[in-house]
Amino acid sequence: MPTTPSPESSLPSCSACGAEDLDNGFLEDRGEGSQGYLRWIPGPLERGLLGGARVWGKQRVPVHAWRCRRCGHLDLFAQPDA
Repeated sequence: MPTTPSPESSLPSCSACGAEDLDNGFLEDRGEGSQGYLRWIPGPLERGLLGGARVWGKQRVPVHAWRCRRCGHLDLFAQPDA
């Protein structure tokens, strides 16, 4: 398993096929009221009265994605911005 990279660094290799040719990117969230990027929220999913996820007051961590050019596998990392 590769070490967790910073968004500016590159991964040593793909965790699926071992290739060292990875592209840095991100996953877009186009849901209602979204800010346009995916975030990870720690803890189990809790639903509100209308069925949506309860996120009020919870930490949000940006998700960084790396795509392997050889096999297309995505490695996702969530770490707080420094």
